[in-house]
Amino acid sequence: MTENKLGSIGEMQGGHYHWNNVVEIVIPDGLQFWYQTDKSIRLKSPADTRFPRRVDQEQAFDPPECVHWRKQDAPADEQDSLFLQGDEFLQKNFKGNAPTWWRMWATAHLLEVGKRYEFNAPVFLDLVDHYTAQGKKVFAPDPLSGEVMLEVRSNGRTIATTEWMDGEQIGFGVFRIPLLSFVADSESADCVLEFRGRWGLSNNGVFTANWRVLELGATPEPVPTPNPALEMLAEFEAVAAKWRRKIGVQG
Repeated sequence: MTENKLGSIGEMQGGHYHWNNVVEIVIPDGLQFWYQTDKSIRLKSPADTRFPRRVDQEQAFDPPECVHWRKQDAPADEQDSLFLQGDEFLQKNFKGNAPTWWRMWATAHLLEVGKRYEFNAPVFLDLVDHYTAQGKKVFAPDPLSGEVMLEVRSNGRTIATTEWMDGEQIGFGVFRIPLLSFVADSESADCVLEFRGRWGLSNNGVFTANWRVLELGATPEPVPTPNPALEMLAEFEAVAAKWRRKIGVQG
């Protein structure tokens, strides 16, 4: 099996720290963090006849709350639906009733210049429009409610990006594994997950864990599969394999 170039840091199963000593922002050890502080930014929302209620962003971005969440502290139903098999921790970044924009990254080491790698980061977009009287989540109907992007940065520049992917590409309320292929131009690279939610939903949340950077062409590690409600992972991996064959990438 090929080595995860993020090492144990990418698994997020170790310790954690308060980023910049902010009580509400707890990040797994070894990862870095940023959030949007410019209160003047407002995102324009392209018109779409399928979503007549869509509007431009009106509220300023607020900082998220970030929790390195232990499985035993989660509600029983979320232990089964959110934690990847065998995992004790999950990173939970969220903001209720306000827009938020943040990025989190880890550094891959021991890369070989000229070789192709793949960065993947399982994400569950918890974009909750509202809760029912029984406390059940109703996910946002507009896919533009939440967007994620993977990037790889090296030598002060972005060498690969997925661009922004919204709910149509990723989906809300289910684990998916975005994939990003890149060719190493140095022995290390920052692997970035970025999220923005432009409206003040009941929850603008993201769950993530087990990031990986693997050499393409090598025998991959088994994908840590989520529990029953998340079987779409296998479907997504199959689509990714077809995409790689189509563009001539082995892996």
